[in-house]
Amino acid sequence: MSSTETYTASSYTAKAAQAKKDVVAELVDLMKSHKVIAAVDMMNLPAAQLQSIKASIRSTVISRMAKQRLIRIAIDQAGIEGLDKLKEKLTGMPALLFTNDDPFLLYKKLSKSKTKAPMKAGQQAPEDIVVPAGPTSFTPGPMISELASVGIKTKVDGGKISVIKDTVVAKEGEVIDAKKASVLSRLDIKPMPIGLNMTAAWEGGVIYAKSILAVDEQEYLNNIKIGHLNAFALAMHVGHPAPEVVRANITKAQRISVGIALHCAIPTKDTIGILMARAVAHANAVNAHV
Repeated sequence: MSSTETYTASSYTAKAAQAKKDVVAELVDLMKSHKVIAAVDMMNLPAAQLQSIKASIRSTVISRMAKQRLIRIAIDQAGIEGLDKLKEKLTGMPALLFTNDDPFLLYKKLSKSKTKAPMKAGQQAPEDIVVPAGPTSFTPGPMISELASVGIKTKVDGGKISVIKDTVVAKEGEVIDAKKASVLSRLDIKPMPIGLNMTAAWEGGVIYAKSILAVDEQEYLNNIKIGHLNAFALAMHVGHPAPEVVRANITKAQRISVGIALHCAIPTKDTIGILMARAVAHANAVNAHV
């Protein structure tokens, strides 16, 4: 090897090493200057959709792609409390998002940007894949055998192939083979979510896993309402003088006291009318038998 070739190779290596250092330095700087750091997986994300998503969040979010090894080094060098646990959430083709927004709002925004795509052979089912019962667009023929080959029972109804009952053709996590991928595609079933898959977020020393970030807002509100009703009922039952139940407890106490007064025939301003009416009714009943 000539001296020129040796110099060129060593120069390239030095530039590559410096480029990696620059990437790590930038990541460290971004980590230290933002309140929220999120890990995302870009596996199977088409370039066009990636650009669209980045454009939609650019005003409040900075995104950086890097090799997983460089991200891990940056996390170590940043020395931020609790951030090292984010390394466990780096999967697939990882990238980091930096923002000062609420991590739950960020997760919601990314989830809404997702679309559905057909399964490809070799991909894992993101959830149980169900072929629903009902008619298809296919006329009787080879398609009956294709459907049967993946466990779908059919019948001919009105000149069309119809699926007899809801059928799970793949369980969550199952690797899809070419046969199932083909059948699902022909049935126009698109179970594969395409988008930035947010695996976790760090904020204030706490790691929020995907399972926590994926809040069902309606369910959350319903749980709050149920909790309030249960708390109200408990406070009423034990007679706790909370501001929210004082009026209801007073009404309840009055109702009970009136009931006792009536039972014991104690005349009060609340019972005198009823007691008089009861006495008149008894007198009339006695008079009717005399």
